[in-house]
Amino acid sequence: MAQPSQADSTSLPQAISSAKQFYLQKTQNQLHLYNGVEYITGTEGYVKGHPYFNSDVAEEGTISYDNIVYAQVPLQYDIFKDEVVVEHMDNGHKIKLHSQKIQHFSLGGHTFVRIQPNNTATSTIRPGFYDRLYAGHVTLYARRVKIAQQATRGVSKEYLQKNSYFIEKDNQFYPVKNKSSVLRVFNDQKKALQQYLRETHMKFKQDPEYAMAKLAEQYSQLVKPL
Repeated sequence: MAQPSQADSTSLPQAISSAKQFYLQKTQNQLHLYNGVEYITGTEGYVKGHPYFNSDVAEEGTISYDNIVYAQVPLQYDIFKDEVVVEHMDNGHKIKLHSQKIQHFSLGGHTFVRIQPNNTATSTIRPGFYDRLYAGHVTLYARRVKIAQQATRGVSKEYLQKNSYFIEKDNQFYPVKNKSSVLRVFNDQKKALQQYLRETHMKFKQDPEYAMAKLAEQYSQLVKPL
């Protein structure tokens, strides 16, 4: 049997020490992130679907929490409760983060930002997290929510997702839901946008999110300074 060389016996403790240092450094760097409260799913009695955006398992994402950016963090976004959940790197327990401390987070190719209107009584948009679909001269957001609905048969409930859309223009938020409402917000470029829709043969009803984002992008190009 071959005996381990002196180099091998020396490198192994060094590798273990390096791994410990890496773990401690990562734990220390993300310690502030795990200061929320225990997350309770509250899914008892639900037999269909789940309360999360995109997936019912945690995915690696990036989050800005208390103005500190953390990368490669196991995240879930509960869109039934509008809560962001992280898994503790030590014990795997789920922790609900303080929403007011979150600036934005990215998950599954989507970037969510927290919007807090100055006056919630008069604003057309509620405080919470919004999926930023396009950002330019104007910004298009989607509000992702799930509601609990009684199942067709039996007493159990199921989760159903609903989306609503908002355009931020000149520091004002405008709810939109179809082609007419989007063109109303972009009324100063309505004729040019109608021509753009004709030329591109865009089917608004087939994929409204894509169509809204393309109209917002085209509007930004039309009004940008020369």
